[in-house]
Amino acid sequence: MLKNKTIRDILWGLLAYTIVFIVPFAFLTTFEFSDWKYEPFVTAIIGTFMGGGTIAIITAGLLVFQKKLDSEYKRQESILNTRIELYLDIVEQISGHIKDGKITPLEKDNLNAISFKINLLAEVEVQTEYEKLLSEINAGEIDDAHIASKLNDVIDKMNKSIGVFESIDKSRTKKDIRIAKANIKDIKKSRYSGYKSKEDLIESKDHDVSENVKALFDEIHAEILKLEDVNDEEIRWTSTGGLTAKCGKKKFVGLNFHAKGKKLEIMILRDEDKKHIRPASTSTLDFSDIREYSPQKSPSYIVPWGAEFYKLMVSEDTINDEDKKLILGLIKDGHRNVLQDTYLKVKEDEHKRLADIFCKGDEAKASPWNL
Repeated sequence: MLKNKTIRDILWGLLAYTIVFIVPFAFLTTFEFSDWKYEPFVTAIIGTFMGGGTIAIITAGLLVFQKKLDSEYKRQESILNTRIELYLDIVEQISGHIKDGKITPLEKDNLNAISFKINLLAEVEVQTEYEKLLSEINAGEIDDAHIASKLNDVIDKMNKSIGVFESIDKSRTKKDIRIAKANIKDIKKSRYSGYKSKEDLIESKDHDVSENVKALFDEIHAEILKLEDVNDEEIRWTSTGGLTAKCGKKKFVGLNFHAKGKKLEIMILRDEDKKHIRPASTSTLDFSDIREYSPQKSPSYIVPWGAEFYKLMVSEDTINDEDKKLILGLIKDGHRNVLQDTYLKVKEDEHKRLADIFCKGDEAKASPWNL
């Protein structure tokens, strides 16, 4: 693509040519050279010089134009090649960390340092997505599935930045590209779907799971399946997310084993009837916001990941029947919010609403309600 300066230079050249070689012809009608004996000779000489000058100017203009095009092409090619190398390095590093299941402080520092290269070479869209990914990584709570999802968002922007879809096959229609993207999405979904059942999930753990915790897990799982528009075949089992259940297409609860199988971690959708505020902890039930609301601290805390949920931790030696009823009631409240479409939805430009919902964070104002 031509830069504005190149186009401007071409226009100035055309204007100069017009003034020097074309405008003077307008004055020829005011002078009579027909009675001058040297007129044929002078006319021939002027014509020769005019023609030669025109050719010289056009040739020079074309050479300058070609040189600028060649220079611009080489510059763009160099930037593209450097971008591709940088993008590959980023994807290889982060995907390796996801595979390992951990990111050390030194590795975080390396990923932060790469952001300077991203700011130098990448487009604004890629910079934005990469900064969001870094914010999630630097937040300290590494969720492999979530980081993988964020990495895929970055890769999508990288694809557009280097024109991957368009450059593979120019003959492909937009419909073909949409189908290809849908196929890729299905592949990603199957790749991160994890296990087929709770047994496979437990077997994947490198520690034993408490029988009390396992029994509570089974009881909650059975009650979830009784709820409206919940399909057992749509329940996902992953090493990081445990059990994830949806009502229709919206997740409303997540269950996972924690603290080497001695605790059950439950993510519950916030309830509009309680102004989306989480319950207060009791002697046996430990409630908390998943992430804090501190928009001045980090971009990832503006609309924190999982903002529409709160977290409950239950220990193996404190589980009782009364607590089970309370837990199931809270899960059903979250499910009801999906059916009624009243669950929490917050856009980035509306994030200040979270101050009256979150109990944790520099700008959080809410107080938990008592069960």
